[in-house]
Amino acid sequence: MTANSPVRGRMRTRASRGFTLIEMMVGITLGLLVLAVVTTVFVNVSNNRRDMERTGRQIENGRFAIQLLADDIVNAGYFGELDPNDIGPPTTSPDPCSTSVVDMRSMVLMHIQGYAAGAAKPSCIGGRDSADRHLHRRRH
Repeated sequence: MTANSPVRGRMRTRASRGFTLIEMMVGITLGLLVLAVVTTVFVNVSNNRRDMERTGRQIENGRFAIQLLADDIVNAGYFGELDPNDIGPPTTSPDPCSTSVVDMRSMVLMHIQGYAAGAAKPSCIGGRDSADRHLHRRRH
């Protein structure tokens, strides 16, 4: 056979024709499937990260609240150099929002003051439902 043989020319043109339409469609379909899987994984990882971040914030806030309460409980009843005989216990529950000297002196012995549900609320606490309980703590 010579180089200009018709059989050899036909083989060369058949090999250089490229992809068929079916091969292209299969390739595009496989590419879209891979893209869909990658997108699904990305969305799931993003949702999990958001949930973990929210959980971390809740744990941090809870830990801070517990630590604050623990510090208050440890220091409850500590007056330093204060002589409680000079003050005497209050006859009525003082308003924790008051800034008068008389009320402040009567509140020194009451580090923690609670209000039951339905009780009259202090003047500085707004937006409290009458069914809510209220706990007021003081630091001196």
